[in-house]
Amino acid sequence: MTMVERAFVPHNAAARARLEALAARLTEADFQRPIGPDWTVTAALAHLLFWERRALILLDDWHGGWVTSSSIDPEVVNRAALPEWALLPGQTVIERLITVMAEVDRRLEALDDATIAAILTTHSTIAVDRSAHRHEHLEQVERALM
Repeated sequence: MTMVERAFVPHNAAARARLEALAARLTEADFQRPIGPDWTVTAALAHLLFWERRALILLDDWHGGWVTSSSIDPEVVNRAALPEWALLPGQTVIERLITVMAEVDRRLEALDDATIAAILTTHSTIAVDRSAHRHEHLEQVERALM
């Protein structure tokens, strides 16, 4: 059996550590800072929470053996959910995001090589290396705090 590259493990952990460090310094006012048209810090964090929770559900589907194609138009989802994301309490969002992100990472790390290979070769909508998306939005939040 071929060993699967697991570089995603430290990448994901680094992104999660970055989020935890950010959470430790955010104030209530920071959550309402704008990061772009219609987007706030809270909305960006809620966006990440949504996509991390989606990954968790898809990982459950993989584990249950009943994966189906999960096509989705991310732009439509983001535009549809943005007004609600902006209304959520920022502290609750970031606490849940840390919890869900840790669970996603734990489950990804626990996957056997065959499952990781299957996810990668089927071009699943689950990214095992979640760090790029995480860092993208954490960078936006950090810029808003400057």
